Order: sequence, then C-alpha cells, then structure tokens
Amino acid sequence: MQNRGSPHIHMLVWIENHPSFDTLEGIEVLDEVITCRLPDENDELYDLVKNCQKHAHRPTCRKQDRNILCRFAFPRPPSTETRIVAQSSAEFLRNNGRICVLKRRKEDEMINNYNRTLLKFWGANMDIQPCGSNDSIAYYVAKYISKNEPTVLDRSIIEAIQQVRQEEDDISRRMFKISMKILNERQVSAVECAFRLCGLRLRESSRKTQMINTRLPEQRYRVIRFDNDDNADGFCNNIIDRYTKRPRSNEEFDFDNMCLLEFAMLFEPYYRKNNTNINDDDENVDQDAYGDQEIRTKKRLITLTDEKGSRMAVRNTPAIARAPNFTMAKDPNNYFYSPRTVSSI
Repeated sequence: MQNRGSPHIHMLVWIENHPSFDTLEGIEVLDEVITCRLPDENDELYDLVKNCQKHAHRPTCRKQDRNILCRFAFPRPPSTETRIVAQSSAEFLRNNGRICVLKRRKEDEMINNYNRTLLKFWGANMDIQPCGSNDSIAYYVAKYISKNEPTVLDRSIIEAIQQVRQEEDDISRRMFKISMKILNERQVSAVECAFRLCGLRLRESSRKTQMINTRLPEQRYRVIRFDNDDNADGFCNNIIDRYTKRPRSNEEFDFDNMCLLEFAMLFEPYYRKNNTNINDDDENVDQDAYGDQEIRTKKRLITLTDEKGSRMAVRNTPAIARAPNFTMAKDPNNYFYSPRTVSSI
C-alpha cells in the first residue's frame, strides 16, 4: 500500500538474452520496450498516456527538499536519441540516478516512462526503468522491502514499554497493552481496511520462503507444544526435526546425500484438512505465497520415520531458503557453524 493508500506493484521484469546496453542492439531493444512519447491523438493509447503518465507537480514533489522543484526530475530535457549514462558522471546525478536517457521530444518532457503493451492492459500509472547492473537491482529490491513504519510509531512503542514497566500486571497483560498501543498509532488507509475486511492479501509471492535456524543448537529458540489440558509436553516440530527423520530409501530422491538446505527447499509439511491439532514450529515458515489446501492435498508425499508417520509434500516450486546473517566480528561461533548446518548430511 503506497503511503497506506492505493494498491500498487513493485516488479522485476527481464528479457531473456538481452544484448548489452553498451551496444546498438541493446539500445534498439530499449527503444522497443520503453518509451516516453505522447502518442498522436488518434492513437488508442493517447488518453491513457495523457491521463496516467503525464506528471503534474504536487506538494509531494518537494517533500524531501524545498529547494528542488521536483524530486522526480520533471520536466525532463529533450534528447535526440536513447543513450546510457555513466554512473560516475554528473549527468547521472542530474538524471535522478537513472542510467538511461530516453529519446524525448519537447512535448514529452512531462511524460513518464512506460511500455505500450503493459500500459494497455494495466490501465494505470507506471514507471518502468532499465537496470544496468546487479548492484542496481539489489539496491532497488532492498530499498522497497526494507521500508519501515514511521518514526512516530517507534516513539509510541518506547513510551508504551516504559509505561507498562511501572505497572504490576502479568506479562501477557503488558504485551496486550503494548500491542493495542501499536494498533492505535499505526496509520491505516481505507483501501487497506477494505482489503483486510474482504480477506484480500496485502502481499503475495510466486514462491514460499523457508527459514532455517542455523544457530548453535543451544541457542535455537523453540515453540512449546501443549496437550489438550494445556500442559506443556515438548516442542513443536521444525524443519530441522523433520530433516533428521527423513526416509532413507526412496526411488525418486537420494535422501542419504541430501543436505538440510536442499530438503528445506524441496519439501513442506503436509496436513489433512480436518487436522486441527497441528504441532508445527512456525518460526521456520514464511507463508507469503499462496498455499491453497486443496492444491496441497494432490501433491506427492513422503513419509517420515517418526513415531506418528508424519508426511511431507513435495513442493511444486522449490522454496527460497533463508538463514540468519552472522558476521565473523560479532558472532564468530555462529558465523563458522551456520554454513556447516545447512550443508550437513
């Protein structure tokens, strides 16, 4: 949600076997894929480009620096050709960090970059930019996925924690008060409210991610399992537990030579639809991707060697494995132990 407002998408798109941007062929492909041209009035995209892609200055254009007319660098200067800008040049800074200057006429100076086919189907504003290096792609992704809550929320949490420390309530009551403080301070738009009320996902992914706790065994946190009488009777299972109980003989998979990383990427826990007593350690699972239960019941299954004969499903698409990031300076023990954990057999 953009500023708690309209739904939008940040997306990476790539072209197979794209020629280098430093060649004439690469520039020709750029001109085919990206344009900033205002179409002729008889063009079917004229109204879309005029209404969706034409920039108009607003107060947000100057919210970061009052001395700058527009932080989006509009109007953009005309150019007789499409060319790549060196990242070490002054023009790169004037171009607002964009590596490409598109062919642009005087009448196109307020038109944002777009792709004709995508704009026709999308029917809304877009800003499509070429990425010239792996570093720029990594920066783009990290920039948007690491956006945090406003600093006013941080202050509210600190104040709430300081306040509950003075009270004599039990820990659960204190946590409830802090949670309510966060909910009361967090900005929520009408669109986000509608999404939540309708059960629509605020985010989704084409792949699931699997967290692997690669800390030293004595440092791993676990989720306590409770029986029907609410008595603790052990720990919930996690991916490491399941890996140690993997079958040793299988016609399709070589489990004897399969490391923890590969196991976590290929398999996920399988549950029957009517199984409400699920003992699973969710600290190792990230369910961003669609996980429709009806689809999962049709998957190929493997049976683990534990007493309950637990089963796991073969993922249709391998998951992306994640692990804590340790540094040699701050945590040398886990730094050297972590890779050995995921590659162990």
